[in-house]
Formats: sequence, structure tokens, C-alpha cells
Amino acid sequence: MPVADLVPEHAGSGPRTMSELRCDPLLKRWVLIAPGRESRPDDFAVATTNGQPDHPCPFCEGNESLTGPEVLVRRSTNSTANGPGWDIRVVPNRYPAVAPEPASQIWKATAGFSESGWGRHEVIVETPRHLPLTATHAPEHWHRLFEVFQQRLMDFRTVAGLQHAIVFKNHGPAAGASLMHPHCQVIALPRVPDAVTAELQAGEQRWHQAGKCPRCELLDAEIEAGTRLVATAPEVVAWCPPASRFPYETWLLPRQHSSHFESADPGVLAELARQLSGILTRLEQVVPGLSYNLVLQTAPLHAPALAGFHWRLEILPRLTGMAGFEWGSGWFINPVAPERAARELRCNDRLGEGG
Repeated sequence: MPVADLVPEHAGSGPRTMSELRCDPLLKRWVLIAPGRESRPDDFAVATTNGQPDHPCPFCEGNESLTGPEVLVRRSTNSTANGPGWDIRVVPNRYPAVAPEPASQIWKATAGFSESGWGRHEVIVETPRHLPLTATHAPEHWHRLFEVFQQRLMDFRTVAGLQHAIVFKNHGPAAGASLMHPHCQVIALPRVPDAVTAELQAGEQRWHQAGKCPRCELLDAEIEAGTRLVATAPEVVAWCPPASRFPYETWLLPRQHSSHFESADPGVLAELARQLSGILTRLEQVVPGLSYNLVLQTAPLHAPALAGFHWRLEILPRLTGMAGFEWGSGWFINPVAPERAARELRCNDRLGEGG
């Protein structure tokens, strides 16, 4: 597959008004770009509540007794554990998707197509303050959060049986958030999810064919084309992928190939934090009250450095839902072409240089 095949034919053209089927060539994942289905921006408005909750928030400073004991914490003062005075706090999820079952019981529970649903499910409370839905962190705070992500990924490597971890953030009601207080989650699993395995296999195959990571190929092609770039900098590039599933979907990748997020150096984290903060601020200006999912895609915990897999941070705005067509076909319908989305997001000088 030549590099040109990694980018749609119209990569260098202006916005199109006709519907267009696009496929991520690595994942073989199809989407339908359908500008004709786009409603006026007002129709994208999301009802939000920025007030204080009418019940004690378990993530607010002073309510530490409402959560489990700290798994990891960053404190700016010599304050007491499991009490006020913290900056970032990691605690067990009180309603976990997986049970913290001892690894020794995994194989005993395995039988045919069923096995024990064990692992780790934690909440990363991003700040002691109960911020409104429209708020985003300063780059310095995102940087500290990324360091916490790295630490949890490294710690999970020491738990026997855990194979993969997904760090994610559900922001806003349409994205699945049940609490407004800013928080991320991490779920560590005893298996590598099928979607990740498929990407690993496809990336390895492409690397053997071309001698280069397919995401690095796409990165080079997108920088040359320029139409879907959101921000460029020496360490990190952000763009709206050609086969975007959601309006304003944005990926942030390191320029230098790397398969494991936990291996990223401070310079990469600092630039990632700066770009993420700027893009989220810009998204809030484009679509006030936006709900979104933030997903970190990184290599399995015990995998060696992988030549065909490139870690990334995905911003997935939730302006459209899954309806009959999506469930029946497995395809997404995106009413905002990524070329237009990138153009709207990059008209802010703070997002990066050269974009």
C-alpha cells in the first residue's frame, strides 16, 4: 500500500458538500461523511448545568471520606493522607466495571467463553475544585495529570495478570459522565481488547511491508497536505483524522515514533498538555457546553517497543449519537467533514505553530 493510499483522494481539496465514504486504511473502519445532514450550529447546543450539586460531591476537597483510600496522590503541602490538601487524587471506583479479584483466581474462573471479570478500575480526581462543565485545565495541570497517567500505567505492569489499561475521560452527560466534578478513569484488564489487538496486528503487517509505522506515514502525509491539521509543534501534532467518526474528532500524536505513552519524556508531555488545553478551549468556543470523551490509546502493558504502533490521545466530541443505521451497519455518520473541523479549530494561534 503506497503512502498515497493512506490519505483520501480529496486530501488537498476544499470542503465537499456531497456525502463521501471514507475508510481508515489501517483499521478498515468505514465512516460516512455527510455534510448534507448537518443542522445549524444552534441545533448542536447541549443543555448543561454549571451549578453546584444538591448533594455532597465525593470528589470535592473535604469529602475524602466519601471515597475509598488513596491509591496515588499529588499533594502540594505536607497534609495528611486521605484528607484535604491534595492536588490530584487517585481512588478506587466505587462502582467498578471490573472487580479487584486476586490474579491467582483468574484461571480458576476461566471456562470456555467465560472468565472472571477482574482487573482494576480507578478514578483520577483531576482537581480538588468543583469546576463548571465549561472549564478546562491550564497546560501545567494537564502536564501533572499526564504524569499521573504514566505512573498508574507503570504500576499496573507490576500486577500479575494485567495485560492492558485504558485511560479515559467522560466529560458531560452526552459522553456518559454521571458526576460533574472533573475526573478521569483508568481500567486495567487481564486481556488486550479486540480493537487494540486488531490495530497492533495491522500495524505490524504494514511495518513489515513498508518498513515504517503506518501512523508515522499518515502523520507525514497530513503535514504535507495540511488541510486537516489543527496544530503542529516540534514534539506533538494534532489533526482531524480523514475518517473521523465524530464531528471535530481530533487526534494528538508525538512526532517521534513511540508505542508506549508511559515512555513519553517531559518535553512531549508539556507540548501535549499545551495543545490539549488549547484545543479543548477552542472546542468550547465552537460548540458551547460540548460533551466529549478523551481516550488514551497506548500499547499493552507488557509489550516491547512496537515499530508498528503509535500512541495517541483522541478527543471524541459527542454531538451525534448511535441510531439504527449505526448499530445495523457498524459505520458512523459524521455531518462535519474533518477538513472543515480542522479549519475551525486551528483559527486560534495558541493551538500551535505552523498549523
